[in-house]
Amino acid sequence: MRQDAVRERLDESNAARPVDGSARGWPAEAEAMLFALSEGEGISLASARERAGGARELDALRQDWDALGLPIRERAAQLVWVADILGLSADRIAGHLSALDVSCAVRVEALTDSTNAQLLADAAAGAVAAPSALLCECQRAGRGRRQRVWQGRFGESILMSVLLHCARPLAELPGVAIVAGLAVHRALSELGAGGLAVKWPNDLLLHDAKLAGILVESTGRAGQLVVGIGMNWSGAADLSARLGRPVAALKPALPDGVDRNRVAAALLAALVKDVQRFADDGLRPFLPAFARHDALAGRTVRVMTADAMSRYGTACGLAPDGGLKVDHGGTRAVYHSADVSVVLA
Repeated sequence: MRQDAVRERLDESNAARPVDGSARGWPAEAEAMLFALSEGEGISLASARERAGGARELDALRQDWDALGLPIRERAAQLVWVADILGLSADRIAGHLSALDVSCAVRVEALTDSTNAQLLADAAAGAVAAPSALLCECQRAGRGRRQRVWQGRFGESILMSVLLHCARPLAELPGVAIVAGLAVHRALSELGAGGLAVKWPNDLLLHDAKLAGILVESTGRAGQLVVGIGMNWSGAADLSARLGRPVAALKPALPDGVDRNRVAAALLAALVKDVQRFADDGLRPFLPAFARHDALAGRTVRVMTADAMSRYGTACGLAPDGGLKVDHGGTRAVYHSADVSVVLA
C-alpha cells in the first residue's frame, strides 16, 4: 500500500474518533510513516525530519520505535524496514471476514495506549457501532484482568478489542469471558493449532503455557460490551525471559502460510457468532464445550482471594452460572471471577 493510501485510510479512521485523541500515542503523520515503512517504503531522513516536525522530534520518535522493537534502521540516508513482518491490515482482515460471511467493521492502528480503553471511549462518544473491531500493533498501556499489564512488541502479538451487542442480565455477563475463550479455542483449532485449552476464567493455554488473555468490559450502555484479546504471535522465548514465567506463541503452532490477518479474522468471526448465541441462549449451551477443553478440571489449583488468602483444592468444572467448582478435601466451593484468581498448583 502506498504512502498516500495509508494516509487516506488513517484520515478516514480519525474522522470516526472522538475529538480527544490522547489514546493515539503518535501524530497521524508519524503513524502514516510507520505504516509506509512496514510495507517496504523507504523514507529519506530529510523527509522523515520534516514529517516528524524536526530533528529532535524524529529522534524521540525513533527512540519510541526502538523501545517497541520496531525493525526500522537507517540505511543510505533513508529509514527502512529491515524485517519481514507482515503488518495487520484492515483491508486483508475485512476480506477474510467477507469469505466467512461475517460483517464487522475493522480498524487497525500502529499504536494506542489500550485497544479496550480506546474502543470504550469511541463507543461512549457514539463514534462506532457494534459489531466493530479495533486492532493495533503495539499497546503502551494494554491491560488484562485485575489491571495486569499485557506486554508485547511490534508484530509479535494479536491485540484486538471488539464492540458487541449482548442483551443479557448484568449478573450473567461474566459468562462472556468463558464464551470468548471457547470462541478463540474453536477459531484456532479450525486453523490447525493443537494443544489448546481454556483456563477459567479468561485465559487460553497452549501446552499449559499462557497464549492469550481476554478482558470483557461494559460500555455502560445497556446490551453493549467490549471484548479484548491479547495473544502472543511470536517471540515467546524472549517474553518468557522478561516475565520470568513460561508463555506460548501461536505462530509455531499453526501451519505455514497462516498469517495474523487470517487469524484475526477467524477470531472476530467466532466472537461475533458465539457472543450472539450467548445473547440468545445464555451460558448453558457452552458448558459441554468448556468441559471438553477445561485446562483445570481434575487438577490441583491454588485459589487466591482479594485479601491475599490462599486455598488449595481440585478443580471440578463449571457451575451453571459460570463459577469454578473446587473441591477442598470433601468440601466443595464455587468461586466467581470477580472475587478470586486461580492458578495451577
